[in-house]
Amino acid sequence: MIAHEGDTMGDLVEFTGEYYSKTKRAKAYSEELAVALAAHAKELGIDTNEAQFVYDFAWIVKFIEVMVDNDQGVANRLSKLMENLKIQV
Repeated sequence: MIAHEGDTMGDLVEFTGEYYSKTKRAKAYSEELAVALAAHAKELGIDTNEAQFVYDFAWIVKFIEVMVDNDQGVANRLSKLMENLKIQV
């Protein structure tokens, strides 16, 4: 379907299911924790603009997401991978 000038698709409706709400909340919590941790690192004098910090912090953010997703009951692929690795060890 091609949209033409003046055509609209109507109002967008936000999903409101329980899982969607948990996912949205988990994302917000993860972002808030990551920002707070980065700010605290900067307050401690860590150079948060340094390339190695940015690379390492990306891993920290992923593990924060795993922790929060697990707490909120949200599926997380990295969490599943970690669980599989734990079983093998």
